[in-house]
Formats: sequence, structure tokens, C-alpha cells
Amino acid sequence: MRSVQDLDLNLLVVLDALLAEGSVTGAARRLHLSVPAASRALGRVRDVLGDEVLVRAGRNLVPTTHALALRDRVRRAVEEARAVLSNRPATPTSELQRTVTLRVDDAVIATIAPGLLADLRRDAPGITLAFFAEGTEDVGALREGHVDLDIGVQGPLGPEIRTRHLLDDRLVVLASKRGVHGRRRITLARFAEAEHVVASRRGRRRGPIDDALARRGLARTVRLVVPDQLAAATVVAQTDLLALVSERFARAISDHLAVRAWPLPIAMPAARVAMAWHPRFDDDPAHRWVRERVLALV
Repeated sequence: MRSVQDLDLNLLVVLDALLAEGSVTGAARRLHLSVPAASRALGRVRDVLGDEVLVRAGRNLVPTTHALALRDRVRRAVEEARAVLSNRPATPTSELQRTVTLRVDDAVIATIAPGLLADLRRDAPGITLAFFAEGTEDVGALREGHVDLDIGVQGPLGPEIRTRHLLDDRLVVLASKRGVHGRRRITLARFAEAEHVVASRRGRRRGPIDDALARRGLARTVRLVVPDQLAAATVVAQTDLLALVSERFARAISDHLAVRAWPLPIAMPAARVAMAWHPRFDDDPAHRWVRERVLALV
């Protein structure tokens, strides 16, 4: 076994890149090395660890069980080393230059974007916010830094991912103020008899609400499926269709569209909304400022 003095700590950076990219070519590109140089570095990593690290699976390379177990520790070690070596005086918020990417749904954008914009203009004009729509909510995007902050209903996350609960949100029934549903409270019978527009980015017509109705011997008629709540609200404002949207979204858009929200006439659990980020950004001043502003706004 090699002594600490004999170890090349640059191999940690190489191992981090190999595990992140899953290929020698990708690691070479990330590290600005030639492919032969990255391949030689992989050989040195294998020698130090006594493990193959990456093995063939058809035409691709996949990490070994040992490499998978090390991945998060290696990433944390590399990030900590970078933080130590780049220790500089804190930059004033007004001088920060950074694009912060947020993965959100349209309800989050409608709720917090205007307030964040006002805060940016006043306190942090060098920060730009890039909102990305939800899609494949993979933890890898957080680990790799492709997404700085994820805001929404969080599924399974890696043990290292930080989370902060923001609010519990409930569904409400959205109706046009100009139609019959805007003048009369939505009862369970009226809800089931009405025609609906469903917001689903995956194009699904059914959801938990339909199962709850079925248990009562009821069913609703879905006429339209649209990709997000904003599209559903736009349709509702101009028709007699109903839509289920989050309560916070309904509050945010009620001043801009001729719609009103009614309580959902059937019990459904609230959605637990949280923000999630990788610990590499704990002390990133721009990232921390955005997290604090999101907390204040919700």
C-alpha cells in the first residue's frame, strides 16, 4: 500500500471526472486532456484503488460497485479541495456575477419570479436566473451542477443532497369568472358533471383525483390535456371547462386572468414543496442569496 506522501491527489480529480462522465473520452474532455492521457490516468487510479473503476458493458463503460460507493465521497473531497484553494475575500452581493439555474414548474415561476426579479434589480444586478421546466427530475443534474436549485415536490434524492421545506400546497378548482362555474360554488356533483382540462407535462388524462372520484362511483369528463397549469388557466378563462391547479398558482394568476378558485370538493393530501441542491453550493454566495430570497418570498 502506498504512503500518503506517494499519492498523487490529482487522481481524485481524475476519478471524479471518470465517474461523472462514465467514459475516458468524456473525462478527457472535462479535464482538457488527450484521450491517451486520460486513459493512462485511469490506469493509475486502478492501481491505487486496486479496482477496475470502470468496466465494459457492451459498447459502454459502467462503474464498479466499489466505484459507485466512492462517488459521492470523491465529489465532496474534490469540491472541498477547490473551496480551500480558492478561499478569497467575500464578494459583495452587488458585485456577484453568476447565472443560477432553477428547475421548477410553472406554478413556482408565477409565484416567485416577479419578487426575485425585484430583489435582483435592487440588490444583485449581476445575477441572472435561468428557469428550466421540470422534465426528468434526476439527481444527476444536481450532482453535476447542470441544475443549481430544484424547487418542487421532491422524489427520492441522494443522501448528500440538501433539502429545505418551503410550503404545503393544495389543489383548487379553477373556473372562469364569466361562466356558470364562476358564480356557483363547486360541489362534488358539479365537479364530476363538468368538463375538464388537465395539466400534465406527460400527457396523462388520469390522476389521483380520478381514483378518489371512482371510489365514490363518480367520474369526470376530460376534454383537453395541456402541458402545464398556465395553459390550463388560459383555456379555463375562455371556456366553461374546469382545471385543477395548485393554490399558490391560482393566487398568482387570479389578477391577470378572468378566473377564480374554488376549494376542491373532495379530500386530497397536500403536496410538500421543497427546494433541493448539492452541498457544493452551500457556501456559494450567489446560490445562498437566491436560496434566502426564495425562502423569504414563499
